[in-house]
Amino acid sequence: MGIPENIAWQDPTERREDVRVPIQREGTVRVADDGDSLPILISNLHREGCRIDGSVELSVNQTVMIGIPGIGLREARVKWKNDGAYGACFLRPLPVGSVGSALADNVHPLAGTPSPVSHAQVRIMPIASRGESVEEKWSPRVRFALFVAMTFVGGTMMVSLADLLLS
Repeated sequence: MGIPENIAWQDPTERREDVRVPIQREGTVRVADDGDSLPILISNLHREGCRIDGSVELSVNQTVMIGIPGIGLREARVKWKNDGAYGACFLRPLPVGSVGSALADNVHPLAGTPSPVSHAQVRIMPIASRGESVEEKWSPRVRFALFVAMTFVGGTMMVSLADLLLS
């Protein structure tokens, strides 16, 4: 069984608080000194930064404005570069839920890039280490529904038992 490509893996050794999500979305970058916006591809995104690819020339520690579909403009600092790819750290982390907004289906990929992954298709799973199996937890909705059902059934049984004992 192959590994689905739409899973964002969470590495237990990762220092970032949030998971990097592959989004492959078209965006823009504007150098703070210059007013021109240039097209880029946002390869992955998390609340603290992103990876961008493009034919733009940036330097490490340069401050830029990154236009992210579904989020808007964010000020960032270039942390690393490698053959047309750049790692940028946002000066202020994105609000909770922003990464999901960037995954919305109202934005489209650059021509010649893979189709974007919708928010509903991304599952975040921890990586098992040393052959351990990964157990998935039930979602909060399912846990709450089970809690309500068990409370109702338990309450009904208590009332029936009390009625039986008192008759």
